[in-house]
Parts: sequence; C-alpha cells; structure tokens
Amino acid sequence: MEVDPESARVAIRTRQYDLDDLLAGVTPDNLHPEQDFGEARGNEEW
Repeated sequence: MEVDPESARVAIRTRQYDLDDLLAGVTPDNLHPEQDFGEARGNEEW
C-alpha cells in the first residue's frame, strides 16, 4: 500500500505470488494439521 499525504491518495497494489516460492517456505514446523469440520451440511462434497 502506498500513501501520499500531500495529495491525500492511497494506492493499493496487488502482489503476484509464485506457487513454487510459497511452497518452498512450507516446513514441518509451520505445516498445520488437517482440520475436521464435521459432516456436510449442504451440497458440499467431502
């Protein structure tokens, strides 16, 4: 996010992520366990 107080402008720019770079940061220490959300309540496919 960029803020320019002189012109009172705020610019939000999207970032491009590379999946390989993101997955390279996954380690056994920061990998969360699978979560159980119970039975399907609508039209979900479990």
